[in-house]
Amino acid sequence: HLVARAEAAPADKMFMKQGQVWTFSEMIHSLLISSANDAAVALAERAGGSIEGFQPMFAATAAGLGMADNPVLHDPAGLDGPDGVDGGNLVSARDLAIAARALLANPSLAAIVATTVYYFEGPDNVNHRLTNHNNAFLTTYPGAIGVKTGSTSRAGACLIAAARRDGRTMLAVVLDGANPTQTAKQLLVEGFSPPVSNESTADRLPPVPSAAERPTAPQAAVPNPAPADH
Repeated sequence: HLVARAEAAPADKMFMKQGQVWTFSEMIHSLLISSANDAAVALAERAGGSIEGFQPMFAATAAGLGMADNPVLHDPAGLDGPDGVDGGNLVSARDLAIAARALLANPSLAAIVATTVYYFEGPDNVNHRLTNHNNAFLTTYPGAIGVKTGSTSRAGACLIAAARRDGRTMLAVVLDGANPTQTAKQLLVEGFSPPVSNESTADRLPPVPSAAERPTAPQAAVPNPAPADH
C-alpha cells in the first residue's frame, strides 16, 4: 500500500495516492522510463521500511558495486539541494557509469531502459502510457540501448547514454549539459572510433558483480504500510 511520503514526492511523478497498491513492475517501469519520484520513494520504503531504512542499503549497494568517489546517497529519487532528502545526493560521473553498467548487466532492467513506450492499467483505474524520457537518444542513435535522463537543481540536465555495436558496449555520462543527448552522441562516436586494441587502460571500472552478488528486487506490491506518523 502506498503511504503518504511517496504521495508527497515532487514531480515528475505518477500522482500515486496513499492506500493504493501498485505492483513492482508498474513501479520500476514508472521510475526508469518516466523518472517518477513517487515510484522511487515507494520502492525505497518497500525495500527498507522507510527512506531512512533504505539509506544504508543504498550506500552498501554502491560500495558493493565499487563506486569509489565517496558518493552521498540520501534520496532514492536522486534529488539534491533543497528538494532532496537530507540535502540529497552527490555522485560523480564515474560512479554513475559504474551504476549504469551494473543495471545493464541485469536483463530485466536493461529491457526496461530500452523500452520506448510502456502501457499499463494502474490501480488508479487509469490507462497509463509511459513515454521514455530518453527517446531523443534511443530513437536516433544507432545501437542505442539506454539508459536514463535526469535533472536536478544542482546537477542540471543529465544523461547516461549507452549503445552497443559489434558486441562492444559504450557508456557516456553527461552532467549539467546544454544538450545532453547531442553531447552523449558525440562522446559515443569518439568512444567507438578507435579499435578495442587502442582503448586506454589507464582507468578500468571495477568488475560487475555476478548475478548471485547483485541485490534482488522485491516482487510484491510496494511499499509496505508505514506508521501513521511517518
